[in-house]
Amino acid sequence: MQLVATFGVLGPLDARIDGAAVDLGPPQHRTVLAALLVDAGRVVPTDVILERVWGTEVSDVPASALPGLHAVISRLRGRLGKDLLVTRSPGYRLAVEPTDVDAGRFRADVAEARRLAAQGATRQARSLVVGALELWRSDPYADITADFAVREAERLLEARMSAVEFAVELDLALGLHRALADRLPELVDQHPLREGLRASLMLALYRSGRQAEALSRFEQGRELLAEELGIDPGPDLRALHEAILRQDPELTAADALDDAGAAADAAGTATTASRDAGPIALHNIPAALTPLIGRQDVLLELDAAFAAHRLVTVLGAGGMGKTTVAVEYARRRLTDGVPGDVSGQDPDSNPGREVAGRPSTPADTTADTTAAERTPTPGAAPAAPDGPWLVELAGVRTHDMLISAVRDAMGIASLPDITALTGVLGSRETLLVLDNCEQFTDVVAGVSRELLTRCPGLRILATSRERLGVAGERTVELGPLDAADARSLFLARADAAGVDLSDDPTELAEVGPLCDRLDRLPLAIELAAAQLRVFSTEELAGMLRHRWDVLSGGPSHNLRHASMDAAVAWTFDQLSDDERTAYLALAVLDGPFDLESARAVTGTDGAHLLVRALADKSVITVLPGRPRRYRMLETLRTFAGSRRSDELTSAVRTRVVAWVLALAGDADDELRGPDGRSWMQLLGRNDAAITAAIDWAPDDLTRLQIATGVFWYWYRAGHAAAGLSAFAGIDPEATGAPSRLAIRSAVADALLHYLAGDLAAIAPALQRAGALTAVSDDPAAQAYALCTISYFEASTGAVADALAHAGVAQQIAMAIGSPQRAAEALQSIGTAHLRAGDTDAAAAALDEAIAQADACGYRWCASSARWIRAKAAIAAGDHGPATRALLVVALADCIADADWTSWVVCAVALARVLDGAGDATGAATALGAALRRGEQIGYDPGAMDPIDTGVYLAGLDGHGDPDEWAAGLERGRSVDPARLVDLLDTSSMA
Repeated sequence: MQLVATFGVLGPLDARIDGAAVDLGPPQHRTVLAALLVDAGRVVPTDVILERVWGTEVSDVPASALPGLHAVISRLRGRLGKDLLVTRSPGYRLAVEPTDVDAGRFRADVAEARRLAAQGATRQARSLVVGALELWRSDPYADITADFAVREAERLLEARMSAVEFAVELDLALGLHRALADRLPELVDQHPLREGLRASLMLALYRSGRQAEALSRFEQGRELLAEELGIDPGPDLRALHEAILRQDPELTAADALDDAGAAADAAGTATTASRDAGPIALHNIPAALTPLIGRQDVLLELDAAFAAHRLVTVLGAGGMGKTTVAVEYARRRLTDGVPGDVSGQDPDSNPGREVAGRPSTPADTTADTTAAERTPTPGAAPAAPDGPWLVELAGVRTHDMLISAVRDAMGIASLPDITALTGVLGSRETLLVLDNCEQFTDVVAGVSRELLTRCPGLRILATSRERLGVAGERTVELGPLDAADARSLFLARADAAGVDLSDDPTELAEVGPLCDRLDRLPLAIELAAAQLRVFSTEELAGMLRHRWDVLSGGPSHNLRHASMDAAVAWTFDQLSDDERTAYLALAVLDGPFDLESARAVTGTDGAHLLVRALADKSVITVLPGRPRRYRMLETLRTFAGSRRSDELTSAVRTRVVAWVLALAGDADDELRGPDGRSWMQLLGRNDAAITAAIDWAPDDLTRLQIATGVFWYWYRAGHAAAGLSAFAGIDPEATGAPSRLAIRSAVADALLHYLAGDLAAIAPALQRAGALTAVSDDPAAQAYALCTISYFEASTGAVADALAHAGVAQQIAMAIGSPQRAAEALQSIGTAHLRAGDTDAAAAALDEAIAQADACGYRWCASSARWIRAKAAIAAGDHGPATRALLVVALADCIADADWTSWVVCAVALARVLDGAGDATGAATALGAALRRGEQIGYDPGAMDPIDTGVYLAGLDGHGDPDEWAAGLERGRSVDPARLVDLLDTSSMA
């Protein structure tokens, strides 16, 4: 049976196995155990244990120490059990959870209490933090005199005082101000420099009707700070003092509790700390003027990054809020000085929430236990007795200026060089926030590398528009806010400008789209929201055509953030000449692009180097996928437009048109061949470039060539509107287009209208295609048209004409060696037999079409033929496994090709088959998925195929139990299309 081991360090060292005390032996044994308990649950290297126990660097430890350590470990293992103290290279591990040690339990409970408080569960939070404080028996590590234990004790005592302050705040939130007003003075007198306690006392006195005493306590603290440290009270304490002077209504007390027991506990809380917890941690992190909105996921990502890295760089474009995030992260470290853990902050909570009428203290951070003083164990973020320190690098250009900036930020005496700086930092465990590093990354990288190498307790959080390139660096990329946070930020900043939109539904509805047009960039949102004093949201949206005039008026003390133009110009000025030219060129594209597009736009084979550089400098964003795609924020694109010359714009557009024209020349044939899947992906990645090329084409003939080349992609991807728009206004005859191109454009016109559900427009297009085919001497173009014409003839019941035209198309295809056209002709023949009611003949023709299409790799035709073959089986009353299997294979191929129109009609057919087999739940699920995907791409399958799919949809409406059917529909609407078949009864798919 597993033994339960617990340890205590919040007092003399204590160990218990299943509740029974363990004799730990002489002082040296206890010191070794304490050295392991600091990192409970983690491997502690042998060198680290030796340094802790002997209080010196391992090189100075006597040679006899190592055998002695092994002997002590052996004896401890005998007392604790061999499974509890285990050997793990490169040292030893105490196999317990951090919460099996009372210090770990204390930190975890306080962190959980802060999380509960952030959610509004104040009573539960208070109970938990009071219980955590009760874990303390006396001073931590009271019987261990080694230096490491003394340092750890100091950190724990500071964390304890932070918890006491938090408990007092909770008591204030619960209305226990009178009890606190009586009990807090003693605690404040014991810790006169702790401004948090003094603020709580002032607030408790004020709420108890003792305003004069509250003001007196402020004066007492002000005089003490001036005398002891030569400084003034902090901004929070001064703000509270001013609020008391003017009797601010926001200081009104919460309703007092009726719970007398809780009131008594409050009195006890105020006297929990009985000794000085050491000096206040010094830092230069500014107090928050406004709460951080959003970015909780980034704070957690930073926390995880610091668990394994000592240098973390926040990357992002100008105006993305890098500095705000970094400073907020540092601010949340202030409670116990631990890089990392912000788990005490609920990601969904409002970080700006106020407790008891004044701003809440920074979220608690659960202290990671300290690893090696000299060589920190990866993953262990050491607690810091000072810092964090914000080092603003704007205007810094040289190595010496950087050293001076760090020195000045930390208030260190004059240091001549980096050697002197590392000498000071080498013994400290702290976090440096290096803000705005992109202007001279080489210098920052060099200094950071040397500091991290020689100062093992140092962590660095950098903000930059490009990575520093230091070994071990972890980057966290900052993207636009999500839609909800962007809207919240806009409304908050509008409120700060004195504009309340809550009573105007119209303006509220316009906020989301306006934020989207601002790329959901925090700076752009703040600058725009500030204009609401003068303009409405509708007017602002209209003005974004001249966004640089609108997005201005930011803080005068920070020129980089005074306007979006300044923020982007800062990035632009850091680019090399080649990078600027590439940036200006790529900004011509309105939408995502891939590396091939980038090569075409920049006109250079070295485009991959330029793309990498621009991505590194946060000018373009890398989108996931294989291969990668890239996008540029509209704000950056607009800036580029204001800086790009007409000559460069014209040259780029010419290159794009030429590249897309070449692409379109091969596209139609390739889409129908074995590489069709990769071509669907290629055209999808470059959809923006294709659309742009059509707009920039110098004449209608060029537009027609591009449109006819890529229309099959538009058709299969469901982009009917884009395709019809591209052909609009073009008269093929007037362009002088050859018959092959004119025939293809007529076929495209018919198919795109068919896809759009505009059946009336199909006949004229087919008639034009037929007339052109009759006079054409191009057999490939003839087969191309006849396959389409015969399919529609079959669908409208003109069976004889369909069979005749499809037969001719098949003969031509065989003569010119085109298995793709032959497969299409067989599909039309099968469709004609189906319309004639001869399901056996239809099945035979369609089976042959499937075989030929599979053989030549024409996946669309294979999927389409399987769909029609399934329709023939449905018409024959066959809803069995073979019919279902046809549709399952077709669905899989459609997913792989991103062929969403075909996927939708196949899913509807599958719903009809499942319904016919008695699986109403599966039918509802498949139908729900089909309807949802159709809505997403603007595609009505019933309008496109009224003869069969329209009938299926009508017959599937409201089957069986209404509640079960509705539940199945909803289930299908929420499923990922790629997972539909997995969600259904797979046994029925066999």
